Amino acid sequence: ASFVPGQHRRWPYEENRADLYRVPLFVKYPHQTEGEVVDAPAFGIDIVPTIVDVLGVETDWEFDGVSLRQVEGTDRPHEATFWCCNPEGVSTDLGVLFDQVERNYSWIPDQSSWLGVAGVGAYADLVGQPVSGLPIEATPDLRWTLDLGTCLVEVDRGSGFVQTLITGRVELPVDVTSNEVLLVVNGRVAGVGYLVRDSSNGGVIRGLIAEELVSDGPNEVDVLVPRTSGSGFYSGIAADVTLELLTDDGRPLNLRREGGRRIEVNEVFREGDTWIVEGWAADVVAKEPPDRIYVFAGETLVAFGPPNVDSADVVRWFGSESLLRSGFTFSIDISQLPPDLEQVTVVAEFGSVAVGDSVRLSG
Repeated sequence: ASFVPGQHRRWPYEENRADLYRVPLFVKYPHQTEGEVVDAPAFGIDIVPTIVDVLGVETDWEFDGVSLRQVEGTDRPHEATFWCCNPEGVSTDLGVLFDQVERNYSWIPDQSSWLGVAGVGAYADLVGQPVSGLPIEATPDLRWTLDLGTCLVEVDRGSGFVQTLITGRVELPVDVTSNEVLLVVNGRVAGVGYLVRDSSNGGVIRGLIAEELVSDGPNEVDVLVPRTSGSGFYSGIAADVTLELLTDDGRPLNLRREGGRRIEVNEVFREGDTWIVEGWAADVVAKEPPDRIYVFAGETLVAFGPPNVDSADVVRWFGSESLLRSGFTFSIDISQLPPDLEQVTVVAEFGSVAVGDSVRLSG
């Protein structure tokens, strides 16, 4: 069978490994018995013009892509694509793939139920267990709030939908160094979450809970974190834990997801003692770039300014030359960031309303 390797993305600090990560596109004609390998980028938008070319269809359609029968060489211009959460990329080497399967099995050895899927990490064996058997110390220094998961206060299992992905924010006691979080439902450990720190004492939590531990009607939810000194866990209080994001002149940013306002962080990478943040933002309905861009480490403003990079892609995507100056790039000295910081928040301000995007630091 003939195939054309598809586009791939190399992370900025792995330029020398670009040839390792490819997504192949296989194309086979009816009754075809022989083929060739064409080492050129291919895209989903190329499939229809390729079919039209192969069938000899006469049409006046204008295609964004091209027929793959006309593509030769590796110098075809193309936009690179990030793997969302794996800075090591994806290898097509079978040995590497088998190693990843073994690694994933070690993470989730029991995939027969939600109990096994929700139980990952060092505390996987606690999932399903009552918290009454755990050494727990209550402290007001542990404060948490949920974004996804608030609907657990009143569940209608008859609807066929049960919230199993839990997200929120947490503020930690100063002596907590672990990023593990236990998610408790109705007095039992229902899942294990993970904390991504965006400040020295807190950040965003994400985790899965086992559906079978969620009851019809009201559910009691709690969050536990491991104590660093001694064994056991801290329990805390549910509270309104939010980031107060202020502009350089002290105005609070009003973050709202509505309308056509969008922000996308394309890259965050490190060069020596500097972090580089790159992306774009635009109101794609009003066809307007944002007024200003802000980068926050927790609640600390570390970079800001108007859009400062031309983005021809945004112009092409949304059909407006007024969006040309919608890109941004900011350099942040590593000394401005807490040493345990794992993510930053980038905010685009449009008049009195703003939108934000949180992104992990890698490298």
